[in-house]
Amino acid sequence: MRKSVVLVAAGLCLFGAAGLLASRSKAPAGGAFQDDRARFYGKQVVDHISVVDPGNALGEPDGRFAEIRPGGEMTVLMADRIYYSDASDDGAVVARGDGRYGLAGLFRMDEDGQSAWQPLPQGRTPGGFKLGTSMFNVVQSTDTLKIANDDTRSVFVDAVSGYGKGERAR
Repeated sequence: MRKSVVLVAAGLCLFGAAGLLASRSKAPAGGAFQDDRARFYGKQVVDHISVVDPGNALGEPDGRFAEIRPGGEMTVLMADRIYYSDASDDGAVVARGDGRYGLAGLFRMDEDGQSAWQPLPQGRTPGGFKLGTSMFNVVQSTDTLKIANDDTRSVFVDAVSGYGKGERAR
């Protein structure tokens, strides 16, 4: 009896976590970032599939958008490393439209330099994301993000922003 209760509780937790990742919120409607911390932006698109004007997603928000078509994806190299922090968000994607997207970071997984893509949980602000949860005791960081359009509508990305190690204490 007790074992089944634990299994049901664990299943519900996994289901809830998967639902949060799968139902990634819509990005803010072309607005600027709502956080006043110093930030840096995407500096290079290193790969893209089914994206119109991918360079428009680089730099500060300027009202010019890269269109990620349904089934498309775009990989962005950031100007610096994004670090996990206790703040509300570790970075943000400024986008417009009704399309939903998934977001992943390329993380170093072992001492030999092997890397793997890991999904990034939604942050507390519109378009915001976290590198992990407070359960992680190690410092997590990445400088490469992948935005994947898993919707039937296009996603329009104006900018991708991150907060550096110097902002961790906030």
